Amino acid sequence: MIGVVTVFGETDLQHALKRAFVKSDITFMEKNMTTAVQLMSLLEHDPTGIDVVIMYEKAVSMDKLSDTVAFIRSIEPKMRIILILNGRKNEYLSGTMNMLRELAVDVIFDDNGFDTEDLIALVKQGKLQPKRKNSGFSEEQQEAARESYSKPQGHYTIAVFNADSGAGATTAAISLAKYFAVHDYSVCLADCSGSDSLRLAKVKNVDICSDAPSLELLKEKYSLTVADFGTPYEISSDGKRFRISAGSSAEYIRQIPGCDIKLIFGFCDSWNIEKLAFFAEDSEWQKLLDLSYIFLTASNSKRFKARYPHLNVFDRNDDFSELILETFRRCD
Repeated sequence: MIGVVTVFGETDLQHALKRAFVKSDITFMEKNMTTAVQLMSLLEHDPTGIDVVIMYEKAVSMDKLSDTVAFIRSIEPKMRIILILNGRKNEYLSGTMNMLRELAVDVIFDDNGFDTEDLIALVKQGKLQPKRKNSGFSEEQQEAARESYSKPQGHYTIAVFNADSGAGATTAAISLAKYFAVHDYSVCLADCSGSDSLRLAKVKNVDICSDAPSLELLKEKYSLTVADFGTPYEISSDGKRFRISAGSSAEYIRQIPGCDIKLIFGFCDSWNIEKLAFFAEDSEWQKLLDLSYIFLTASNSKRFKARYPHLNVFDRNDDFSELILETFRRCD
């Protein structure tokens, strides 16, 4: 049983959600609270049994959200916090979305109603899971990693790109570069997005190529090249139409199928899932898709997997770095 408290303000959604929540073994621990102050008072008094806090933007001050989250986590560091934002994703500044990611706050968008299944999928994850041991490395861990594995023999290329802007490709590319550098790969992080987004990136023991030449040339020089293609296509919300994004080029995009591993990042909420589905539905992409393509979703990966059971689908928080590493070791 997962315990939830809500701060929906005067717009009390508990009644509408209760039946669906009960079916999913989720229970409201208290009546809905109208302000964040009431929430903090409750948590300070007794947080027992509470796994998830759901807040509606209209009921909390966005200016004080960081302080509210910090207080909640000071009471229970693993508390999952879900924020329902009023409107569509593209109505919010990238700075706001980056702040929410930094705060580890899950987001649902309420554009004249939201998908209850998406909310339930987030709630059912319960409290935050501890970071995986490979998500960050101390100097001692780095040395241990280098000593525990033989030097890589092969030369590989990983393509990373988004189905929709903000899905996490650039962040994942940097993380992959760090991860493989720790495991004694000579790594190049190549910007193939046309946006120059890696120009200021600094990663220890990783070469940055902000104006990437042919990936084949880089592959000859480095044991691993991580190529960030950003968001190469602007895909319509119904997944039926697309065009090459500004800054991207057909020359760069043509290099994607030649990479050894292709990671496609996207969202599975109702208003974005068709953009990710484009790659599975488009007749030209269908000819390309094989097990070297991995779809990574921000949440609710089971929803996309159920729709396309023949594809490699994982949650973005899964340890796909280790999966790729083991694949390359077998090839070596």
